[in-house]
Amino acid sequence: MDKSMKYTKYTNEKVEIKVSKKIAKAKIKKFDLGKLKDYKPKQSKFKPHRLVINFGVVDEDDPENILKEFDPPIEVKIHYRAKDLKKAQKEEKPLRLAYWNGDDWEYFTEEKHDFRLEADPDEKKGGFGYVKITKWGDPPLGWGV
Repeated sequence: MDKSMKYTKYTNEKVEIKVSKKIAKAKIKKFDLGKLKDYKPKQSKFKPHRLVINFGVVDEDDPENILKEFDPPIEVKIHYRAKDLKKAQKEEKPLRLAYWNGDDWEYFTEEKHDFRLEADPDEKKGGFGYVKITKWGDPPLGWGV
């Protein structure tokens, strides 16, 4: 992260979202998350265990205007619990973070989103997933395998 850049920051529910102040007058708007059963994927390989947040980046002067492209990318830091990781390990799969595209779950990837996990030094606290996003709407995010 560029330390010299100014950000609009949202922190709540163990989620931190940073949007460069170069991007209009942006603010984070939280949307209804729904329930896991509300998301019926067509052919997803991703199995969500827990929904985390549903947010959009909106124009502060026109909150109905959801911003969709970001240069520089928005940065999202999302807490995962120790039991999220244990559930993935029990299934012998890596813990993954994904977003709902309207029809299916899509993984955040290292190549496309700079996705990475960092464990908390205290294993009982879990850790964090980090992503950078250049294009977005308002899809929900979830932890799973």
